[in-house]
Amino acid sequence: MHPRLLTLAFLALPACLSSTMPLLPEPAPAALRADVPLDVVTKLAGAQDPLAVHGSFWQFSELEHAVARAVLVGAAPWAEAHRAERERGWQIQVDLIKSDASLADGQARASLGVRATLRAVVGQVYIAQTQAFCMTAGLANSEAQARDVVLRCISNLSRSVSGWLDGVQP
Repeated sequence: MHPRLLTLAFLALPACLSSTMPLLPEPAPAALRADVPLDVVTKLAGAQDPLAVHGSFWQFSELEHAVARAVLVGAAPWAEAHRAERERGWQIQVDLIKSDASLADGQARASLGVRATLRAVVGQVYIAQTQAFCMTAGLANSEAQARDVVLRCISNLSRSVSGWLDGVQP
């Protein structure tokens, strides 16, 4: 092989490789899950996991787990306030229906969409359903900064779902 072609191949190689980073660097706290009368179940329904960041070679894994954790933390006060109404608790099924992330000119953008369905655990009795969407942008000169943009979007989704729950009277 010609030395120039070999050099060009080595220079182009990083563009062909992807770097996958988990959105949650540590596992979800087990103590929170055991104490809260709420189960959060996630399902990919159009979203991608890992989430590829278009315009870069980055990908973020554990999208479902990050969304489940954020919804669990955000919805815990509602579940506690309504504990007496359902001894065995509540379930929120969160379908991830949309996911997109991109990087251009040092700016990361993330958009996510979910459909959340609230049910009683016993009998899986349907109570209510909503959809929530977020779009977040921020400076990102590194993979960690781009991850922070995606996590802010997930946090916004969690606030939307918990705000919706505040208006639900089971």
